[in-house]
Amino acid sequence: MTSNNSPKLQYDKVYDYLLEIASNGCSASLVNIGDKAYRRQLNQQKIIVTYGDVLKKFEMIPNKIEHQQELYPILDKINEDTFPILLSVLVVNGSDFIPSKPFFKKWLKMDDPTDKERVEAFKKELMKVREHFCDE
Repeated sequence: MTSNNSPKLQYDKVYDYLLEIASNGCSASLVNIGDKAYRRQLNQQKIIVTYGDVLKKFEMIPNKIEHQQELYPILDKINEDTFPILLSVLVVNGSDFIPSKPFFKKWLKMDDPTDKERVEAFKKELMKVREHFCDE
């Protein structure tokens, strides 16, 4: 249950934040995207962000289920509104710095992809974001 004092995620603010993150990655190399340490570095440079980073940005608690459950539908709505560009591909989990398995299942229709397939799909979707939102 959320108290009246708790911050509430707003679609427009999350969307604007993802646009900012997209612009951060306009010149980043994706050649080493298969390397987890490189993906961690991209996260540190705010070229990709974790679910927790998004929640913290809006003064929410990353490990609080209620806050996570508030974020996921907003990310889905952003994808619906930007499809075929999946802007939420910029939001990754904090363990392997790649979108969560439900992202691949829901948005890319990949039921049980291998790690290699996930990385390739991740790279492809990041390239789509770059092509759409960057002036290169």
